[in-house]
Amino acid sequence: MRIKENELAEQQKKLKKLQGNVQRQAKSRLKRKAGLELLSQKYPEINVPRPKQGRPPLEEKQSDLLETIKEIATLGGAADDRRRSESIRLCRTLDDLVAELQKAGYHISRSAAYIRLIPHRWNTNEGKRHVNTVPVKLLKARNDEHRAHQDSKFAAATVKYVHQLAAALGPSEVLFISQNDKARVPIGITAANKQAPLLMSLEYKVTLPDHDWVIAQRHKLIPSVYAVCQIKPNMIGQENAVTYSGPTYITIRSGKHDTSSAYSHGLDSNQMIELDEMKNAVKTVDGIVKPVLIFSTDVGPDENPRYPKVLKVAAHHFKHHNLDAVFCITNAPGRSAFNPVERRMAPLSHDLAGLILPHDHYGSHLNAAGKTIDPDLEIKNFAMAGQTLAEIWSKQ
Repeated sequence: MRIKENELAEQQKKLKKLQGNVQRQAKSRLKRKAGLELLSQKYPEINVPRPKQGRPPLEEKQSDLLETIKEIATLGGAADDRRRSESIRLCRTLDDLVAELQKAGYHISRSAAYIRLIPHRWNTNEGKRHVNTVPVKLLKARNDEHRAHQDSKFAAATVKYVHQLAAALGPSEVLFISQNDKARVPIGITAANKQAPLLMSLEYKVTLPDHDWVIAQRHKLIPSVYAVCQIKPNMIGQENAVTYSGPTYITIRSGKHDTSSAYSHGLDSNQMIELDEMKNAVKTVDGIVKPVLIFSTDVGPDENPRYPKVLKVAAHHFKHHNLDAVFCITNAPGRSAFNPVERRMAPLSHDLAGLILPHDHYGSHLNAAGKTIDPDLEIKNFAMAGQTLAEIWSKQ
């Protein structure tokens, strides 16, 4: 019995020693890791060995790889089909993307470039390999391609040359505005039929109406979106100098009492230019409007430069602001997704998910048949609905 007790004590002593070794080794590894991190921060030119095992990711030595992929895809890319996602539809093949990256000096394989894009299906084994991605997705070959328009190449070349002109003149001389009307927003029913995450509170209960039919005819709001596109300096001759970032200005009109026309767009542009919030984007250091004004528009009759009223409004801008030049450019019919302002539409649609704008804030102006019985009250209710929508979008 005494022999067994001695053997148990000896084994416990060995176990305690091994446990102490484990703790000391863990403490030593943490101390070594902290020392290596401190050394790499203090002397970045020294090649410090990696504390982790395995092959290092490409982003460690090529830190701006993801941003470069996004820039390559952005140039010539299109917005989402329904403007409800901020992803970019890549209008190049994967081989073209890899070739552009290799030209830029990046060492990357075809498969490595692919797993940095959004997968077609995220819940598959292959989709789970896409960990560090950019908001870019490859297009599948589909049979719903629009029929080629006779002016598509001419319009694309015009847009390209005007972008190069803006790059040559620089951000201090050019004001680039992309404008379009967003889809009309209904009043009294859900503004956007799409799912979105909701934060639920136990203090109140969210209720929605048990119907989705229209309250009355033409009870909708017309949002007109104006996107000021910033221009990168010192990029003469490069069309990607015109970026998709910049301030956004939105006007909201009643779809029943007003309309979207060339004159309304001209009035909105003048109001935007005079705003103090837009001063740094639209005016020079001397406080005057930048001498070259470029409008990128859609092919609708209220925006297309082939219509006389649009040209008349452009001439008014030229004289009123004492400009040196005014350019109005547009893509061919069916190519509105390439208009820069379409990239600003997706966040706006996201905020409308599950939203119901009030149609009777000051009391109902409709009878049981949905006919207007109080025009003055109707105007007040429309104004309140527009103010509510403006407050929602202003919080972005």
